Amino acid sequence: MDTITYKTQSLIREIRRSKDYITYQRLQKKIEENTELFQRLNEYRRRSFLLHNSPDVGNVMQEVRALREEYKTELSLPEVTEYLIVEQKVCKMIRSVSEAIADGIKVDYRFLEEE
Repeated sequence: MDTITYKTQSLIREIRRSKDYITYQRLQKKIEENTELFQRLNEYRRRSFLLHNSPDVGNVMQEVRALREEYKTELSLPEVTEYLIVEQKVCKMIRSVSEAIADGIKVDYRFLEEE
């Protein structure tokens, strides 16, 4: 195994051992036990993701408020709230690692620029 692969695997192990990732996994398993709740939560997550990542959304904040209102029963459950918070933390951790790598390794992307 080369050094980069070894260190990548080591980083993955450390992320999996992190408090946030362990909590995320535990809460996901708990929520998955309630199939209906898990389906509703995934619908909410999918729609929220699309709202935040679509260039065609008019008033994002208004749309987010409406979405939260539609799913207020599910979002009022403590395990769902905690799950969504810790999911954000895990995603932020992964994004931070990815950005650090991208910032530290210089690759010439100028060929993508239009002339």
